[in-house]
Amino acid sequence: MDNNVRISSSSTDNMLYLAIIVGLIGISLAACPAKWQHHGSSCYLLSTDELDWTTAREYDGGYLAELETKDESDYIETFAKQIDFWLGGRDEVEGHWKWVTSGKNFTYTDWHPGEPNDLNHDEDCLHLYGPHGYQWNDFRCSALQNYICEAGKLSVIFYLHFIKNISSSYYLRKSIKSTSSFLIGGSLAACPAKWLHHGSSCYYISTDELDWSTARDICQEYEGGYLAEVETKDESDYLETVTLTTHRGFWLGGKDEVEGHWKWMTSGKDFTYTDWSPNEPNDLNHNEDCLHLFQARSQHWNDIDCSIKQNYICETR
Repeated sequence: MDNNVRISSSSTDNMLYLAIIVGLIGISLAACPAKWQHHGSSCYLLSTDELDWTTAREYDGGYLAELETKDESDYIETFAKQIDFWLGGRDEVEGHWKWVTSGKNFTYTDWHPGEPNDLNHDEDCLHLYGPHGYQWNDFRCSALQNYICEAGKLSVIFYLHFIKNISSSYYLRKSIKSTSSFLIGGSLAACPAKWLHHGSSCYYISTDELDWSTARDICQEYEGGYLAEVETKDESDYLETVTLTTHRGFWLGGKDEVEGHWKWMTSGKDFTYTDWSPNEPNDLNHNEDCLHLFQARSQHWNDIDCSIKQNYICETR
């Protein structure tokens, strides 16, 4: 898009353009960095390593996540599976909890019943506790935990510089300042609730188990989706990150209806990128014709019997 957009001097046209600008300001159009996940006006990174609270807080590129709304809390719970995570809250003054980076007092909370309890007078840092259904718990700051980083809240700053020229028209000069790359006029809209955004797609990570065909049908009922088709290493790496759970595997949208000829069933495309585990596909017992991410193989690809019940990943664009 040209940085200089010509605007008619008529009040109607000016109001239209200003409405468009206000709309753009109100929408997060930022693409998150690789392996970060987009929701609302923020990007989130789920760690795979364990650090104490203070070291986790110093992670470059963000801050420990500050969950200020139920929507944000529910979103984090959708992909925080079976692991405890540090958040950015602390009570440096006993009982006075606040988000350390923003300095805000807690206004929304999701404490587990009986928490915070300052066990042994030494629990001053906030974490999501898996055994408590990902409700909040106070914990020793020196304990080693996974952690969730947040970058944002994302901001778009528009400079409106009107210059009147000799023909009584105005020119709008647009400048955008952000730490992320922004696509103006693109299709990067918010994903449905409980779906994760990456690249040009939204993904739903299921918590129920179905056979391959039923999972495909369910995905089609969700926002016009389909079983995920993983066509690049970037997409593969992302899905490996968000499926680091105790689930044994996740259905993807690939199948070899003609033995050895693997393709994505919704788009009909042959595989061009693959991430097979060593010695796969092996068509064990001559009955493995569907593709899944296999937790026991570090989330690499495996062929498996299509009738087995697995978790699944839906995708929509």
